[in-house]
Amino acid sequence: MKAPSKNLFIPLILVIATGGIATFLLHDLHSSSPQSLDPLVHLAIDQNHRSLNSSHKRKFVYDPKTVLSRVPQITSTVAQQIQFVDDTQALGPYPLHDHSDIISTDNTRIVRWMKERYSDISSCLDYKCTTNAALCDNALQTNYNDSLADGTPPCCTHILRDMLHEFDDSMRRMGLDYFVGFGTLLGLVRSGRVIPWTIDNDMVLESQQDLRVLATLWDVEATGLKVIYPTTSINRPQGPRGFPRMCVTKDFAGGQLKKWEIPTPSDKRTKLPKLFHDRGYPYIDFYFGTKFKHDTWGDEYKRCRHFVSDVFPTKRYAVYDGQFALNFPRDPVAVLKRYYGLNWMVPKRDKSQHGDPSVLCMVNYGLEEPPAPKK
Repeated sequence: MKAPSKNLFIPLILVIATGGIATFLLHDLHSSSPQSLDPLVHLAIDQNHRSLNSSHKRKFVYDPKTVLSRVPQITSTVAQQIQFVDDTQALGPYPLHDHSDIISTDNTRIVRWMKERYSDISSCLDYKCTTNAALCDNALQTNYNDSLADGTPPCCTHILRDMLHEFDDSMRRMGLDYFVGFGTLLGLVRSGRVIPWTIDNDMVLESQQDLRVLATLWDVEATGLKVIYPTTSINRPQGPRGFPRMCVTKDFAGGQLKKWEIPTPSDKRTKLPKLFHDRGYPYIDFYFGTKFKHDTWGDEYKRCRHFVSDVFPTKRYAVYDGQFALNFPRDPVAVLKRYYGLNWMVPKRDKSQHGDPSVLCMVNYGLEEPPAPKK
């Protein structure tokens, strides 16, 4: 029999000396550079440390110097910042209306249907808000009334939070399902709050029929939120393109935001009113998906595809230090991996208010429909 190589004895001695194979592997992982480690590996390492020292706890903090090669020190998985709750009785049982009459009365394609009814955005409130992350990345109460008397408008992220709360309350009262998606899901899972530099909330509905019912039943006066279908692109040969969104009106937050109303922002070059999504204040984006074969669902954004069991039934998690709860996909981490890849935990260097949609769902782990055979 051939004698084993001398090099094989070195790792064997190390394994014995450190008390086992698992300890040796962890030691090896710690010695690797951060660039070579997936954030989930760091989670495993940090959880190992926490089991040895239960007092070792650190909250996720957005570091302005964070770059792609620097992995945040996270001490646990999704349950660190959000906590599963069963609060179905908080507002009473879901009314679960039969909405089939709304769906069946109009078979117009949803894009045309929205464009015909919700293109008018004149009742949306134009206002100013503060984007300073150092001042706003927290769970403090929204400063609508300038309590400091220094002329500082309320934080954009605080308004986004209040919109989330109001939206959730109304959806539950109407008996409609949804879940937070894309950047909103990312921020809430990562830190329990929306991303400090974002300007919109992303809400995902199961189907276009849900969007039709939502728009039809929505109470604008009671919520101060209005369903709209504003133009997103003008210079297209086939005509302007729109997108389903929700804006705030003068009635939002009991009318407190009206104090910060401004003239409609205009484009410096054309002198025309800016497109709605470029005006710099919070709003909600709506997305809806489609059921596919092989127990998959998706296309809420082009290329995205998920197992139905990763998304539905939705689950409720408490956010913002338990201030309220929202609907999440059944497996938030699985959905985030498909949205942003395995490094979803790492904040991007680019602090764009809208994020980079070109990176979404670049890898769907084989869930995409295979291409149709050539005839």
